[in-house]
Parts: sequence; C-alpha cells; structure tokens
Amino acid sequence: EVVRVYDERASISVLDYSYHLIVTDTGVDGFRDQMLGVFNRGITSFKVFLTYDIALTDEEFLDVLEVARDAGALTMVHAENNALVNWMRKRLGEGGHVAPKFHAPSRPRASEAEAISRAVTLAGYLDAPLLIVHVSTAEGVAEVSLAKLAGKAIYGETCPQYMFLTDKDLDRADGT
Repeated sequence: EVVRVYDERASISVLDYSYHLIVTDTGVDGFRDQMLGVFNRGITSFKVFLTYDIALTDEEFLDVLEVARDAGALTMVHAENNALVNWMRKRLGEGGHVAPKFHAPSRPRASEAEAISRAVTLAGYLDAPLLIVHVSTAEGVAEVSLAKLAGKAIYGETCPQYMFLTDKDLDRADGT
C-alpha cells in the first residue's frame, strides 16, 4: 500500500527516481512476501529505526535483515539506543531543559555507539550487509571501522551538520 501511494505521488515526475522503504512493522500478514515483492518491484533498500516511536525491536530488526539479505537488498539503520534517548529526554524535560541547545545532550554519544554495535552484531550474525545512516560521533565511526576491519559488509554515512556544526551552534543568540 505504501509503495502504491508513493508511486501515485511520483507519477508526475519528469526525471528518474527511486526510493527506499521504511519498515516499521514486521508483524503484518505476509511480511516476507510483501518485502520480496517490493524488492522485485525495484526497491532494493529498506530503512529501519532503532529509536523514536517507530523503533523496531531486535527481533523485528533481525526479520528485516534476513529478508533483505535473502533478496540481495540493503538494510539501512538509524542507530540510537531508544531507552537511553528517552531516559535523557525525560530527565532534561523534568529539569525544564527543553530549549534547542538541549537536543545534543538528549542524545548521549553512548546511545549511538551502543546501537551501532548492536546493529553490527545482529547483521554480522546473519551475514547481512548494513548501512548505518547519520553517524554523528567518533564512537560511532569507531564501531563502523571495527566492523569493516573485521571484513563485515558494514557501511556508514554522515550528514554535513555533523561535520561542520557542534552542540554550541544549537544555542546561538541570533538563531542561525
């Protein structure tokens, strides 16, 4: 259904396009067949989250990794430890620390490193390729590097803001 909706939205495109599917529920009837159908239709990457309200459990993440591996697809993961992020957000909120400058401390560096390590471990167990998206810490880079050095098909990417901005940029008086 999601693919059909996006195909309709993209039908007016005047250039080539593709998209990857975000998987938020592996408990739907025919999950494996639906994923393979999406792959056969030409969508060859699937994105999952280990945080936010759409976080997969480790078991669900394994389901996606397995289907993607079997289809020759790539799983992409936004890796942050959901429990640690939620715990920090709650503590900061209770203290009235809700300004933009508190976004960075609400996501401790350990949150990314732990989640990447866990994701790499699970992907390695299934011998499934994995792309860690939005790597933002030296600890996260180290986890990806260790996996690559061990010969695993693990890749990482980052975003420009992580290379050029710091947490201090979240509290500028001019708001830029």
